[in-house]
Amino acid sequence: MKYRAALSVTKRADRIAIVGGGPVGVELAGEISFAFPGKDVTLFHSGPSLLSKTGLKEGVSSALAQQLAARGVTLVLGETVDTDALDAVARDERKAEGAEALPDEVVTGPVMVSTQQGTAWEADVVFRCTGATVNHSCYSVGWLADATGDDGRLRVTGTLQVEGKKDVYAIGDCGAAGELHTMYTAQQQGRYVAEVLAKQAMKPQVEVKPYERHPKFMLVPLGPKGGAGQLPTGQVATGAVVSLGKGKDLYYSDVKKMMRVKR
Repeated sequence: MKYRAALSVTKRADRIAIVGGGPVGVELAGEISFAFPGKDVTLFHSGPSLLSKTGLKEGVSSALAQQLAARGVTLVLGETVDTDALDAVARDERKAEGAEALPDEVVTGPVMVSTQQGTAWEADVVFRCTGATVNHSCYSVGWLADATGDDGRLRVTGTLQVEGKKDVYAIGDCGAAGELHTMYTAQQQGRYVAEVLAKQAMKPQVEVKPYERHPKFMLVPLGPKGGAGQLPTGQVATGAVVSLGKGKDLYYSDVKKMMRVKR
């Protein structure tokens, strides 16, 4: 229900601010600019270019920036938004009587979005797409606390075993394997651990080969059409490759099939 409320707020808003130019913020800007081409969308990012923390090739960032600009999205790069002020507004909203139940990352306005560099822009709604954190509450206390890093991820060995914990593996977002945290890498890590466990079940003392890190791979669609990404070969992809690969439904049908969900 919270996300349906966020959609309703988006439909009503004329000026939309997105804070964070990582994959989530860029994809959201793409979805909104595709579905609601008449809205005034501004994306703020502290880095010098979009996706600056992913390590992807510059061609990916520039292709996304060009496509968003062509849709009328304003990019404010190299400026850090005062998120403390947004937090204060969000807290007041949640306390207000009759306030809509919205996701914590959504702040309704009118609200002034200000950066440490002096830029100020008034928005009707603000989406915070920054500071992705791992939900580590289930293991950061207790017997895995000493293996939990400052970023909330579990430190792992070359075989994806949690440091100092025999027969305990960490894959996906919770593991510090030195790869991009995407569905693709989580699947590769899962297959590796499954093969290791199958071999150990047959022969407990079998020698396990280290996990082989995979080349960076990410597709960032801008709605059902458009976007850019980097293939495992290192090539920069745009157009139909991204739209058909992820943009059509953000992997929804693939995940349903993988989870064996029929409805």
